[in-house]
Amino acid sequence: MPKLTDMQIRAWIKNGERFEGRADGDGLYLRFRKEDKTPFWRYRYKLAGKSRTMMIGSYSDFSLAKAREVAKELSARVALGYDVAAEKQERKAEAIAKIEAEKNAIHVSELAAEYYARQIETTYKHPELFRSSLQKNIVALIGRMKVEDVRPRHVDAVLQDVLERGSPTVA
Repeated sequence: MPKLTDMQIRAWIKNGERFEGRADGDGLYLRFRKEDKTPFWRYRYKLAGKSRTMMIGSYSDFSLAKAREVAKELSARVALGYDVAAEKQERKAEAIAKIEAEKNAIHVSELAAEYYARQIETTYKHPELFRSSLQKNIVALIGRMKVEDVRPRHVDAVLQDVLERGSPTVA
């Protein structure tokens, strides 16, 4: 049985009333601590005899009706034996890992610059000629790609572009 109303919640916010948790029912409760800027919906459940809690979202993002709907969906998943808090943590970890991988990915332009600095500048008499060729033929076409995404068809496209411009010796 739902216990909370939107009017109650708005009154608590307006009056600046802080609390650890006000239950709505079915594991859904609202928490508004002193350090919180806005109240947060949380969902409490038991799985395999262990009590678990997860945050659903802020009151400003989730209305009472929406929070009840989400809690109902979470209850259904818990009834099927899923650990919804662990699933959410895994999704967060995957998203962070994906962002980290994007940040650490080496692009073709970076690899070309490193190759130029290590191999060409130190050994060629006129490295600027090679640099302009590198920029025009490789970096301009596939420089933004991650190295692991480059496939033979991309290299073939670079070679075809060079041939079409009439530079078979460069290709």
